[in-house]
Amino acid sequence: MSEEKAKIPAIRFKGFTDAWEQRKLGDVADIRRGLTYSPTDISNVGVRVLRSSNINGDEFVLGDNDVFVNPKAVTIEEVRKGDILITAANGSTNLVGKHAIIDKRTDEAMVHGGFMLLARTQNPSFMNSLLGTSWYRRFLFLTVAGGNGTIGNLKKNDLDDQNIRVPSELERASLGTGANWFDHLITLHQRKLDLLKEMKKTLLSMLFPKNGSSIPEVRFAGFTDAWEQRKLGEIFIESNDIASDMEILSVSVSNGIYPASESDRDVNPGASLAKYKVVHVGDLVYNSMRMRQGAVDSSLYEGIVSPAYVVARPTDPSLSRFIGRLLKQPILLHKYQQFSQGNSKDTLTLKYDKFAEIRVRIPRKSNEQSAIGEVFDSVDHLITLHQRKVDILKDMKKTLLKEMFV
Repeated sequence: MSEEKAKIPAIRFKGFTDAWEQRKLGDVADIRRGLTYSPTDISNVGVRVLRSSNINGDEFVLGDNDVFVNPKAVTIEEVRKGDILITAANGSTNLVGKHAIIDKRTDEAMVHGGFMLLARTQNPSFMNSLLGTSWYRRFLFLTVAGGNGTIGNLKKNDLDDQNIRVPSELERASLGTGANWFDHLITLHQRKLDLLKEMKKTLLSMLFPKNGSSIPEVRFAGFTDAWEQRKLGEIFIESNDIASDMEILSVSVSNGIYPASESDRDVNPGASLAKYKVVHVGDLVYNSMRMRQGAVDSSLYEGIVSPAYVVARPTDPSLSRFIGRLLKQPILLHKYQQFSQGNSKDTLTLKYDKFAEIRVRIPRKSNEQSAIGEVFDSVDHLITLHQRKVDILKDMKKTLLKEMFV
């Protein structure tokens, strides 16, 4: 490949043929340091200080727990709509360098904090997309993490001095418009996904009895009986069957039980599977150290799980999907912590014998159990579909960025 071809992206909008030119990033964007303030400057009202928590994924958000400072403490210019907020320092190296366009504003004054940088440019969507390319990730790894994963800071001067390739102003605007279209589409699907997750939380609170009650707030037509109280040990039997030749499964708070091969985390093929526990469809599996966070579900898969997990087989298979949802109730999450054992919060473990003592309320009629389970199966199916759409769109955007930028 010639040097001239290397200056031209693989995919371009029609009408653009010129090679991209090399520029310093500081010549294309005005990089600004954030506000340094002291604890005495913090107030209940005043100027909102933007921090790392105001960047959620690729999106700029305004939080309920944002910090405000006395206006007299502000020594830098307010942020504008279209500025790019960048995390310059954080407790985790992986979060340094995350960025988002400030696309929403309130009437109140806002500035960015001392652990943040701000990039102001004529084409913010182009610049924000440039910060999503492999060049930027490589720059962060070498400059911020020093190439060895140590925690570091993203400095203004390091960004200013970076050599980048940029097209004409007109092509930058076209690329920015294309990126905006993708971001808008991703945001729409992400909002649908978030609404479905909130709907599921609401259903959990309405279709199951609240603490101290034996009747849920909302019921299907035809069901009026009070729910009966049972110990989990009457509903489940612990299973310690082992195998090493089945698919490895994982359990998470957000995704329930799923094949480990679908996880972003590496599966260690060299690890010993000698003591891995067998899981059948309908079995309940929970992470004994994360049960209080909701790492529990009934399985839709055949496979094996780490010995650190507890596998419990329902005495009545028809209860499986219903109980899997019941055990995620916020009321029960508090009980799991009460029944867990350990010397500190970080070492609390819910063993099966204690799990078996926990009392829950369940419908007397199996068809009411099935109806509730089917509702949550439908919601989970929709959540999975929307999550896949979001992931596909993000992958498409990542691929296009790779092909449309030098």
